[in-house]
Amino acid sequence: MTTTVIIGGSFAGMTAALEIKRKGKDQHKVILIDKSPLFLFIPSLIWVPFGRREIKDISFKKEDILKKKGVDFVHAEAISVNTNTQIVTTDKGDFKYDHLVVATGPKVKYNVAPGVEEYTHYIGTPNGAMKARKALEEFKKNPGAIVIGATQNAGCMGAAYEFLFNTEKWLREQNIRKKVDLYWVTPEDYLGHFGIDGMPLGETMLKSFMKMFNIHYRTQVGVEEVTDHNIKLSNGETIETNFVMLMPPFMGVDFIKNSPKLEATANGFLDVDGTYQHKKYKNVWGA
Repeated sequence: MTTTVIIGGSFAGMTAALEIKRKGKDQHKVILIDKSPLFLFIPSLIWVPFGRREIKDISFKKEDILKKKGVDFVHAEAISVNTNTQIVTTDKGDFKYDHLVVATGPKVKYNVAPGVEEYTHYIGTPNGAMKARKALEEFKKNPGAIVIGATQNAGCMGAAYEFLFNTEKWLREQNIRKKVDLYWVTPEDYLGHFGIDGMPLGETMLKSFMKMFNIHYRTQVGVEEVTDHNIKLSNGETIETNFVMLMPPFMGVDFIKNSPKLEATANGFLDVDGTYQHKKYKNVWGA
């Protein structure tokens, strides 16, 4: 029997586990290892700060689904892998594999600029989304400028754009829109670049939306520093603000860092080919 170990249980990990088991049937043992017992529908986190979703509405227990499909679930944190012995070490024991799928997702690089971790909000985690909700409730008592966007080297623009327009709608619902200067700041060359060289009509549509909703925007800027009352941009501009939400860049997780034989790229990700197969270890895959 062939054994595949999968590290990480979000979209990539769950899909890999279920598909490998479906195709391999009884000839394939599939083990999914993840430090969280819950599957979280991450895209819906953008609704949580505004009370339009609760965490319980967008999550479910992984084990319930996996067990029904014949996949073994191990609630543990993967620490490292030895590609010579083909053993994954976790905080709950070791696991031998024939094939390994690394589907951990990334880690957030908060130290991209001073103050980003301390004074901005990030809505990519349940804890971050709930902190943003609490901050927005406080914001209503003392409205001021809001800055939303992404830092230099960030690669996840879509969620930030969605959060921007959800915030604009929320401000109107709270009857405080006229008291708030709303800013969009981004390293993109133009609106709608999304880090992928744009999408058809994206720039035209977003320019019209910014004008329609009276949103100030700055493109081709990075973040120099964030304090408890302002944000300094790379173009020399300083914006006084009462709330900031930024998408920082991503980097590889500790599991990869702790496994030097995986020979990660400079930013800590697996070096894979066009089929997500590791360039050196053909039984290791990144998703």
